[in-house]
Amino acid sequence: MNIEDTRPAAKLEREAALVHLLHRIWTYAVTTKSDDARSWADEIAEAASRQLLTTQVVPGVGQIYGRLWKLTPQGTTLLFENGGMLTREEQDYAETYCVR
Repeated sequence: MNIEDTRPAAKLEREAALVHLLHRIWTYAVTTKSDDARSWADEIAEAASRQLLTTQVVPGVGQIYGRLWKLTPQGTTLLFENGGMLTREEQDYAETYCVR
């Protein structure tokens, strides 16, 4: 089987794709089996491996997992430290609805 990596080769572009994914998960409910999760499967796998995402319902209380991807504290930090990588439309949305 030939598996092709469709993610951008440049590190900066890959980081921008991760920031875009984190913004999407922050803004919308992304379930583990949604079309978004399938489209972003490689990026979600990388983000979860880097502990930027989790499905854990109550962190630190036990192993209770749900079906929604959620940002970890590290993921939230990465998102807001790199907000300049977002498109203007994403920045406007975040400023209007997410950042208080």
